Amino acid sequence: MTSRKYWRLVLVSFVPLLFFGVGLFTLVYPYPKYASTLCQPYSENSNCFTTSNDAHYAGVKESWRKMEPDQPTTTFTVDVGGQTGYLVNQTEALRRTISGGQITDTAWLTPTDEKSAALVKTLVQRPAHITLGRLADERSIVSDQYVSLSCDTLEYQPVRGEYKSYCVGENWAGNVVYRLSDLNSNSSVMLADLQRAILEERSNTQSDYNFYRLVTWPIFLYAFFLLSGIVWLAIKAVRFVRTG
Repeated sequence: MTSRKYWRLVLVSFVPLLFFGVGLFTLVYPYPKYASTLCQPYSENSNCFTTSNDAHYAGVKESWRKMEPDQPTTTFTVDVGGQTGYLVNQTEALRRTISGGQITDTAWLTPTDEKSAALVKTLVQRPAHITLGRLADERSIVSDQYVSLSCDTLEYQPVRGEYKSYCVGENWAGNVVYRLSDLNSNSSVMLADLQRAILEERSNTQSDYNFYRLVTWPIFLYAFFLLSGIVWLAIKAVRFVRTG
């Protein structure tokens, strides 16, 4: 086969071979679409771990809990925003308490009686401590002197230092928006570092997925060129032997 015919064969085969590779590693052997991320929030060097293996996730979660024996064994869901594309990730973090918060919006709260409705209206602009990762029977405490929110989630808002959490109280539940005015406080620094760690972990997962596609999708093209090279070398070797 002449060089011109070979490259014509390459052009004709390129799309079908690439199509077969994409189909095989998208439908038959796909990259795991769903994964779970677990984080340990700290003021510095927050740690995150991602896996699609439920048993592995549970094992790491248990080992991390043992590293913090004084903390209840609960987690909270974290949403840092942004688009994840094909990959879907559920992020959790170990229980933490936030201080220095100020409630800015309670429009999403759902009270179940008139007393709770009146109470909810008094929360706006009040300072609060926020527990992220509440126990099943734990409820927010609201008094004339003190507000302590017990919440299940943390959602980062577009405005720096502002957050939304799903909190539960006596006869009310829903999303509460609050802000941390001191961006240099331990709580603010910890939440900022947690966001950094999650985004970094998401970026690493996306890079792994991109590398997976780079290796697997064109695999039949790689095989085609490899076999072509082997055949070419074999022909060269036979010709060399024959001509002495």
